[in-house]
Amino acid sequence: MQRSGKRWLLRFSSILVNVGKGDFILRATRPKGGTWHVEQDIPYSKSGARPTPVPARVVWGGDGHHHWHIRRIAAVRLVPYGPNGKVAFTKKARIDSKIGFCFYDYNRLLGGPNKPVYSRFLCGHTRHDTRIGMGLSVGWVDDYSWVLPGQSIDVTTEPDGKYRLYATVDDQRWFRELTRANNLSWADIELSTKANGARTVRVVNPGPAIHAAR
Repeated sequence: MQRSGKRWLLRFSSILVNVGKGDFILRATRPKGGTWHVEQDIPYSKSGARPTPVPARVVWGGDGHHHWHIRRIAAVRLVPYGPNGKVAFTKKARIDSKIGFCFYDYNRLLGGPNKPVYSRFLCGHTRHDTRIGMGLSVGWVDDYSWVLPGQSIDVTTEPDGKYRLYATVDDQRWFRELTRANNLSWADIELSTKANGARTVRVVNPGPAIHAAR
């Protein structure tokens, strides 16, 4: 938990993991000053890939990251538990403030190539870029630390109690995937307030582990 002025921010780390059978590759092009057009490379079983247009949106970093991002590849929401002990989906969830993702091979987790294939430098470096790309190899993760911009949810007005922190990948169904069954993860937390007004958070259930796609 972090205090920012008069606000209390719930800060968290998150990772994108490729547990599929092919690399997750996006490429985007545009005419100078025009609209971005995004394609996903769908790898063939042996070699090569088929470029497939997808409706993903490209946005400039604007938060200290001077490169381009794909908007809302993942979203984190905070949902309260109701009096019946179940997650109260009917209530409005708090959502993170992250602009988007420039994903790349950051750390090897579940096998895949021994060295990174995709770099953050593929995401461009100026507002005038007309061609960018990004990718995540099979078995690799892109790690977003809690200290990075947007890795937070404002809980200033949220009452003390139990909540579920949901992380959802591609909830807008923009991308081709082997399965969507592993696009959701969560952790249960408990918010509380000390006598001096400080907000605190405690993880009461870390949620599901990472499993490979089937």
